[in-house]
Amino acid sequence: MRELKAPRSTGQEGFTLVELLIVIAMFSILVAVGFRGFKQFNESTIVDQAARALTSDVTLARSFAIRRGENVALVADEGGRSYVIRDGSGTILASTDMSSTSDTPLTLLDVKATGDSITFNSRGMLTSGGTVEIDLGRTGLTKKVDVSALGRTRVALVP
Repeated sequence: MRELKAPRSTGQEGFTLVELLIVIAMFSILVAVGFRGFKQFNESTIVDQAARALTSDVTLARSFAIRRGENVALVADEGGRSYVIRDGSGTILASTDMSSTSDTPLTLLDVKATGDSITFNSRGMLTSGGTVEIDLGRTGLTKKVDVSALGRTRVALVP
């Protein structure tokens, strides 16, 4: 019967310092690229959430106008990046904050209409007629919410 012998050690067990440094450098590069991608994804998610919230609030303002049988306006404070929904007498029915302290912090909120507001009549139609565009964004990523004369909303990415 033959006797099994353990292989002789050549003195090269483990990793060299150079190999370890190369692996650490490669890992650091991968983490940096992944972090940048995650940050862009996070920015996009925040703008998407803000666009959905704004679309929902435009629909809410339209519903209030129909239900109450009076004009209801969504009035923006562009500097403060917030807006309120008011009835014809000025009573605030709802408010939303999209400033830096909110869950969906924006750097841009721009209602492209007279008086920075959109008003729905008792039939749920825009009093101004035509389409109103609302831009909202954050660090280079901008989306727009188009509100048609009938009160329908559509979200699009601004190129």
